[in-house]
Amino acid sequence: MIPSLVQLPIASAKRKRHNGDEIDASTLLNILHQLPSLADSVRRETLPLDWVLALSERQFDMLLSVRLYTGSLYPVLASVLVKDYIRLFQSHAKSTLKILEGMMGQDHPNEALYFAVLNAKRRLPRQMKGLLIVEELGESNPMSEGEFRTLAARCLTGYTGEEGPLVFPSTLDRIMHRISGSGIHYNELINTETIKDKDSLSNDALKEFWNAMHFTGEALRSFILESNTVVGSEPLAVYRGMKEEMNEWRVEEAFVSVTTDESVARDFTSNPTLEYDDMEIGAPNQCCMMRITLLSGTPYLDIDTALQNSNGWGFALGEKELLLPPGLKWERVVDEDDGRVTDFPPEIIESVVEESDEEEDDEDSYGDRYYQVEYYVVSL
Repeated sequence: MIPSLVQLPIASAKRKRHNGDEIDASTLLNILHQLPSLADSVRRETLPLDWVLALSERQFDMLLSVRLYTGSLYPVLASVLVKDYIRLFQSHAKSTLKILEGMMGQDHPNEALYFAVLNAKRRLPRQMKGLLIVEELGESNPMSEGEFRTLAARCLTGYTGEEGPLVFPSTLDRIMHRISGSGIHYNELINTETIKDKDSLSNDALKEFWNAMHFTGEALRSFILESNTVVGSEPLAVYRGMKEEMNEWRVEEAFVSVTTDESVARDFTSNPTLEYDDMEIGAPNQCCMMRITLLSGTPYLDIDTALQNSNGWGFALGEKELLLPPGLKWERVVDEDDGRVTDFPPEIIESVVEESDEEEDDEDSYGDRYYQVEYYVVSL
């Protein structure tokens, strides 16, 4: 059970920022919580967008960042605020291209990249030179704030309404070409008249991409930290399934998704069903299960609760997901009986008995199937 949420004072003089970000975040969370329930009988595609259009610019940026994180941009955004990590990717196009290649076939990658880059271009005109989405090439059309939000809703959420222009069918390829400095979309960039400095186009395109992703990550972090939702007086037990061991050197600066349901976490391990071929060896590649205790005061965003009635502003719901922001303290605990660790259920160990194929051999073969389990304590 998730403890009652603790609402910290919004008007705290120490925390309130002059630009009103904190009020924007907490108000947005309240708006999301108060959205009417989406009954099965309601045609979701006809629901009004009034609440989205009424948001402040900062609130919309936060809402869009959650949609992008829960969808195909997760591999990009998860570590986008890790300083050493982002420096590496900003200087190595191949590393960025590898991440982008992994987005192929995922949730609306063209649309996600289009709205992430174009929204950053609208908000950061000095940092975004327009190398990834170029107006001269007809890759974007002038839009008002309301038109942009409506188009984003039509393309990324359960709202459809009147179809908008399909201006982004090749955004993923376009960005990859321009970052790599080769391909038809890079050649289009070379031949533009409005872009004068063409000596370092691919490097500038790479930096522009990460500027857009960094802007999105900052909006997401602000939403989590400034919406004032934290773990209550009782520590909270959560889980995270991994396909490889966690990189402890960067987890404190990364967004980390966890779940309150260990059965959900199993689906994200390298071997969800714990299948194996050799009874003596056991289950191979059983990495990894993280059991995490969130201490009192730890901030988080409850994805399901916040977005369950938003009509698609969260892509993958139903996983009981909590999103932890960068900046938390992670401490690995060797002894699961450490007094700070929550009472977890017994570790998953599945014993299997397989009868021998040889009739004269009455002995059975036994094997245990289990995950590699690591325990962590997390606090603000």
